[in-house]
Amino acid sequence: MNIILIFFEIVIQILSTSTEFLNCLRVLKEESLKSLQGSNYEEHHDFRESGRI
Repeated sequence: MNIILIFFEIVIQILSTSTEFLNCLRVLKEESLKSLQGSNYEEHHDFRESGRI
């Protein structure tokens, strides 16, 4: 009985750490996408401004 409880404890620990890791990856991905979109938008905006002049 104790072995089963220990096993579940380990599985829960692994799942919780993996979800935290996945959340970190998701946040990093969103931040990198935002920074890429921001730089692309700025370049596009500058291009439009220079095209008008």
